[in-house]
Amino acid sequence: MAKAGLLQRVETAGNARRYRLGKGRGAPLKLDYGKDAESSDAVGRVVDKLLQAARRDFRAALQDPGTVKDGPERELWAGRNKGWVNPRDLAEANRLLIRLQQLLQGPRRAGRDQLVSLSFVLAPLPAKPGRRGSQRSGNED
Repeated sequence: MAKAGLLQRVETAGNARRYRLGKGRGAPLKLDYGKDAESSDAVGRVVDKLLQAARRDFRAALQDPGTVKDGPERELWAGRNKGWVNPRDLAEANRLLIRLQQLLQGPRRAGRDQLVSLSFVLAPLPAKPGRRGSQRSGNED
């Protein structure tokens, strides 16, 4: 991750290795997905770690009786959706994900004292022939 610029090594006394996000505090993490197999493997490992952290965060919050688990101020939510989109839908989904990241950026300050974690993966899926809904219906936008 350090080679990819995602982390920067912080100088410490002794042999301890410490790292910080490469872009600095509060900056969004942007992965360079690359074009070669080595880059793809590195990004895959980073995403594996992100999902591992998400699983750990979710399980801890699930066990905490103080976690708000429903209603408009819920703190815990997991799901998986898949569906058909057109280019306009996909662009809107990306705008919404960027907006969510923007909402979570920035330091703690008065009125912003609830720490939350958001992890997501958006990935295209191949349509499987013969499956319900895998054929174009002709009524797309």
